[in-house]
Amino acid sequence: MPPSNLIERLLALWNEVPPAGEAGLAAFLELYTDPVRLNGAESTINDMVARARALAATRSGRRTELLSQLRWRSGFTPGT
Repeated sequence: MPPSNLIERLLALWNEVPPAGEAGLAAFLELYTDPVRLNGAESTINDMVARARALAATRSGRRTELLSQLRWRSGFTPGT
């Protein structure tokens, strides 16, 4: 998947209210592992979907603006 498509899909998960039920979980599982490590703590996909729903409920009309994007050169592995 091209990087820009990945970023667009990730931002869409957080900018829109996730679909109800299993569809919301499936949407997050396409892009995240279960569990996800955030700031050293593990969060389940259910937690991530709940966070996205809470964010959408409290911040109606919120949008994320991508200010810059870095691209790794071919063959480069971050952290090595």
